[in-house]
Amino acid sequence: MKKIIIIICSIIVVVLFSVVAVPKFIKIFKFESEIPDVNGPDDYSLATLSEDDVLGDYGSKMWITGTSEKGNETNVSGIYKEIDRDEISSYAKIFDGVYTAQATKTSSNDLIFSFSSNVKSGNFAIYILVDGEIYRQADINCKTKVKLLNINDKLVLVKIVGEAAEYEFSVIRSIV
Repeated sequence: MKKIIIIICSIIVVVLFSVVAVPKFIKIFKFESEIPDVNGPDDYSLATLSEDDVLGDYGSKMWITGTSEKGNETNVSGIYKEIDRDEISSYAKIFDGVYTAQATKTSSNDLIFSFSSNVKSGNFAIYILVDGEIYRQADINCKTKVKLLNINDKLVLVKIVGEAAEYEFSVIRSIV
């Protein structure tokens, strides 16, 4: 009788483990987008995330991502100090959310950003913020330059936003 109880308990433990734990392990190893591309494969514009999400630091989730940073720091302090670099590049197979890629605070009056991006799937956007306000969106799937005038002592952030996005992105800043 004792052996039967042990066998039944063992079967119950195996079944519970299979039902509860195995799906969680699969989810860990099989990353899927939490923000689907709802506007089709040929439309890269954002469909779910809003400008309020960009301003509010919505957060992000990436799978198979890489980043590189080069260059000098400006006068950024606090939480953005680690991303105060002249050049940033990154890529991801699946990217959801809002990610602050670059920060600048300079005593110079003008700043030029040179962007390069290639979006393979999903939705993707590049935002430039000046002192917490959206200055503009940069074009995607091309190489483009954006010049900011009169930004003396203002915090300038470059944020990338994705919905199930597979992308390659780089930004180089030039302080004028």
